Amino acid sequence: MRKLFLLSLTSERLKKKRKKKEKKEKEKKEKEKKRKEKKKEKKKMEKKEKKKKEKEKKEKKQEKKKEKKKEKEKKKRRRRRRRRRRRRNITFALLKGKVLIRIPEAVNQKWDEDLNTTVVQVTAVDGFS
Repeated sequence: MRKLFLLSLTSERLKKKRKKKEKKEKEKKEKEKKRKEKKKEKKKMEKKEKKKKEKEKKEKKQEKKKEKKKEKEKKKRRRRRRRRRRRRNITFALLKGKVLIRIPEAVNQKWDEDLNTTVVQVTAVDGFS
């Protein structure tokens, strides 16, 4: 009887020990699970952040490209304007009764203070009277 009693006591102790151990294991697993979840969440957030940065970078690049294109177009326009002006070596501006002509080879050019440019007095030009 005593042996049985002792056996039951030890079995009780063993049961308690086992339960304690199981509880500890369970807690450990829970902690591990939480840790993994946190890690996963962190990774997800980092990925999201990276994606956002990439998007911003792309947008910035496109914006820069657009600016460059605009600038190029501006330069093109300027160049075209300059070429047109150069091609038209005669510019007519009927101001104060004078015909303003810009010809590099013009002989009788005079500086006009009012117009602030060189002026040639012309009586008749082909196609103009």
